[in-house]
Amino acid sequence: MATLSNDSALALIQAAGRSAREIGKPFSITVVDRSGLVLAASRMDGAALTTLSLSRDKAVTALAVSAGTGAWQGRLIETFGAAGPALFAAASPELVPLPGGVPIVVGGQIVGSIGVSGGVADEDVAVARSALASVESGLS
Repeated sequence: MATLSNDSALALIQAAGRSAREIGKPFSITVVDRSGLVLAASRMDGAALTTLSLSRDKAVTALAVSAGTGAWQGRLIETFGAAGPALFAAASPELVPLPGGVPIVVGGQIVGSIGVSGGVADEDVAVARSALASVESGLS
């Protein structure tokens, strides 16, 4: 069974930080293992205080729903209408239907996830996906 190492989590944090600096905004990034436990987290200088907890919640949500949190947000809207994400967030505050959480898949298995917060939705997703693409070959 594939696992996500601490070294891999730290590499993801570093890669996400590089992507964030290219965008020019401070972000917070959290990487969790398959159990939802934090392996690594970083709040960049200047990132809003709430971004660190949101990045963790996005990572845990992506793990819980086995999908990117943006796609999950879309399914909630399709199923329950525009109020779907807000209704779900009120019922399950630790799971957030906001884009920026992406599962980490190795050998067809979800081994963890990365959550990013600090930009607009597309920026959060871009930082997460860029980090995954940068270290993909090193994940095993």
